[in-house]
Amino acid sequence: MPLKPGSSRKTVSGNIQELVDTYQSKGRIGTSTPKSKKAAVKQAVAISLKKAGIQKKEEGGSVSSAKPRNVVASQKRAIQKRGGTVTYKRDGKLPVGIY
Repeated sequence: MPLKPGSSRKTVSGNIQELVDTYQSKGRIGTSTPKSKKAAVKQAVAISLKKAGIQKKEEGGSVSSAKPRNVVASQKRAIQKRGGTVTYKRDGKLPVGIY
């Protein structure tokens, strides 16, 4: 069964459950064969969050839907307010202040 579109917790949770059930019945998720159920759950979470367009915090925090444009704009204003010059990291997304 295909994954449901949407970014609500209920939809994401349902998609994770669908992928884990597929792993338990077929032993694989798509063309991938995770070594254990724990690995399958991690992969299912990643797939579901990617489908929903949601980012997971790095340190095991809660799931959040980040709006990078607002964050970048506020960081840029803060750097300029302190009299710094705004440059960007290699990926070109996050501003870095040079004082």
